[in-house]
Amino acid sequence: MVYQRDGKEPIEDFKEAIKPEVYNKRLEDNKGFPVGLGDYIGLGMYYEQVDAYLREFQDVKIFLYDDLCRDTLKVVREIYSFLGVSEGFTPDVKKRYNTSGESKVKLLNTFVTHNYIMKYFLKSLVPFKMRDKIKHTIFEKNTQRKEMPGDIRRELIKFYEDEIIKLQKLVKRDLSSWLNCEHPCLGIDE
Repeated sequence: MVYQRDGKEPIEDFKEAIKPEVYNKRLEDNKGFPVGLGDYIGLGMYYEQVDAYLREFQDVKIFLYDDLCRDTLKVVREIYSFLGVSEGFTPDVKKRYNTSGESKVKLLNTFVTHNYIMKYFLKSLVPFKMRDKIKHTIFEKNTQRKEMPGDIRRELIKFYEDEIIKLQKLVKRDLSSWLNCEHPCLGIDE
């Protein structure tokens, strides 16, 4: 979880963080507008979000994370073509950004993501691009991937089953792997 990596998620246990009572409390605390933090369940409700785009815009191209995992360069080139960007440009698709997981040294990621007096001082001395590169390097070196336990994954698949079936019909793509713990991008920890 990115929020946990960044020291912004106070609940250590994901199973606890997705409980309805925890979500409802966060919703109440944010006056009905959860902005990412704690809205782990709501952010996975894709059908209405995608449907709204398809109703509002005429020229929509849908890519799945699965597609990125299978052939990142192909997807990026398709996006460039769709946007009219020069096909001659080849991006570095080997490097992953904004990786999620658990901090090896929590204090280090917390320092990078929270505002401290020392950070304000460093901002005046170090150019933005260099600060950004340092931040991403720290996240890359200080984050270890944490697999979702199989029981939680099965529980979430059951919860999202109707949503996945509606989305599958909407985007006219086979999403059955999302219902069988066979997602090509994620492992499962029994």
